Amino acid sequence: MNIMHTNRGLIGVLVLGMLVFASVQVVGAQGEQTWYLTPTSYTGTPANDGTTHHHDKIMSKTQTTDDHVAFASDKTMWWYAEHAAECGLSFGMGSWSAHLYHDKMDVVGEVGETITADVYKVAPDGTPTHIATGSNTTISGQTETDITCSPVGSQDFATGERLAVRISWSSTDTIWIYYSADKPSTLTTPPSDPGYPVPELSTLILFSTGLLALAGYVGLGRKNLKLRGGDKFKR
Repeated sequence: MNIMHTNRGLIGVLVLGMLVFASVQVVGAQGEQTWYLTPTSYTGTPANDGTTHHHDKIMSKTQTTDDHVAFASDKTMWWYAEHAAECGLSFGMGSWSAHLYHDKMDVVGEVGETITADVYKVAPDGTPTHIATGSNTTISGQTETDITCSPVGSQDFATGERLAVRISWSSTDTIWIYYSADKPSTLTTPPSDPGYPVPELSTLILFSTGLLALAGYVGLGRKNLKLRGGDKFKR
């Protein structure tokens, strides 16, 4: 009887452990999200990447006021997620996608130039960590560019670190980047996005429930052992 009881206990612990493990996997697999570049100024500490920033702006999950900006190769443009990571998160090693609307490439100095998108995580003090990069070459008549950004290092975020994208341009001629309702420039996260800046409530509830159930089961088992030990002592 004791052996059967022990086996049941082990099976219960294993089942609960599997549930907890599954919940962790769900937390780490939320799915890709699209961030819209906006004209809203970033009020935090800018990334100290050694370049001259033309502007530091916010990117949001919703479209905002229509606008555009022009800059040349001597400066960079930065967009930061409106919220920092609220817990430790990992994007795995998936690729990012930047879609940029810009003025028509139709003059010498614009055609055959390179637009680069670099993805960073930025600490509260402005320290940037490069996590993905990609670029594309402009062609005549082109008004929008797609850039795939491949990982260059760990894509794990600590609490307080902020997602950001830096756009740069190889030409000394200015390029106009649009971010409007009809020309929404965006950054799309990898399919392995865990739900930055924080996993959805449902996944957190599942994870917490698994932990609580496991803790409760262990606690109940200890209580039963104490009771059985007390009964044996009395006998």
